[in-house]
Amino acid sequence: MAFYLKFHTVGWFLTGLVELNFTHDGPAFLKEDKIQCTVSVSLDGSKLVAERALFLWNNEHIVNLIALNRQVILPIIFEALERNIHGHWNQAVHGLTMNVRKMFMEMDADLFDECQREFAEKEARAQEVEEQREMTWKKLADVAAERGDNMVTV
Repeated sequence: MAFYLKFHTVGWFLTGLVELNFTHDGPAFLKEDKIQCTVSVSLDGSKLVAERALFLWNNEHIVNLIALNRQVILPIIFEALERNIHGHWNQAVHGLTMNVRKMFMEMDADLFDECQREFAEKEARAQEVEEQREMTWKKLADVAAERGDNMVTV
């Protein structure tokens, strides 16, 4: 995988990924690095790269493998789908991402709801950490101001 990412175009990489997925059913398809790689390419800022990666999810063979292994795949890609929906600049990519999300929702509503709940909890924790970080920096700036230190604040 790393060889492809460093020395080939993303298009060649995706073509190779499709070939790997077509030649391996079952356990080989479930390797997290393959799924994660597809996810990271799906989030690419480039419209063409993201579209091509998302089109993989429209392939009937891949959808069948996904349906059989959704308990493994959905938790890995859920966050990426949500980030694409709320943050990708291209409407075509947004639409394709919505289609993939809908596919998972229809496949297993309970699993989808669980992933959605976990994502919301993770986002809430991240927000709390960010707020704590900001408060810590504010306290440091206040202490420095009280002491008269020449600290540059941003």
